[in-house]
Amino acid sequence: MAIQRDDGNEAAVGVPQGLTKGEAGAGGEASGGAGGEAVNLVAWMQLHRRSVLFLLALLALGGAFASFTLPVALFPHVQFHAS
Repeated sequence: MAIQRDDGNEAAVGVPQGLTKGEAGAGGEASGGAGGEAVNLVAWMQLHRRSVLFLLALLALGGAFASFTLPVALFPHVQFHAS
């Protein structure tokens, strides 16, 4: 899918400004075939940089929280109810 830029050139949707559709790696001969998917992933991550950094920070905070709250012992205290 492409959009029309102000300068009259065509640009791929989801590609950082300054790249044209051909430079974005559409998977054709110019982009090396199967490498187009990787370029599109990089372009998506560049466009959603804040979201990716937010999720990374959230995962780091969750890991830090879990490291302090999860019990760590060779034989943790477990109670069995008699029936």
